[in-house]
This record gives sequence, C-alpha cells and structure tokens, in this order.
Amino acid sequence: MTLYTNGTTPATESEILSAASAISRGRQKRQNGGRKPKLSKNARLDAMMRLAAGESVNSVARSFGVSWSTINRLKPPAE
Repeated sequence: MTLYTNGTTPATESEILSAASAISRGRQKRQNGGRKPKLSKNARLDAMMRLAAGESVNSVARSFGVSWSTINRLKPPAE
C-alpha cells in the first residue's frame, strides 16, 4: 500500500511504521536513561583492577558472566 505524505512523496506503510518505531525508541531511551549496564560500578572497578594486574580479558569476562567485548571496553585506550 502506498501512502502520500505531505501531498508529494509516496511512502509505504512499512516506512511510516519504521519511522514511528524509531521515534518511540528515542523517547523510551530518554525516559529510561538507556540500557541497564551489565556490570555494577564495583564490578567494573574490580574488572579494571584485574586487567591492570595482567589477567586476560577472557578470564575476567568468564568470571563475571559477560562477553569479552564488555570487558574489553573497560580497558584504557592504547597510546
């Protein structure tokens, strides 16, 4: 089904629904503050200390039950 918005541009129903969903997600993110963190502040500090001590990213991730990429984001950027 083709709909006409503003009298000029044809838009499909799915395009309109997709745009409405994106607006709704943005509104929810503002209201709820976004996604809940996988690790608490204390857990993040503990993980960062273990990384600084030389423990591997995979080992730390397994102990917290999260993916390696979650722990890898805690590492300071390489200079």
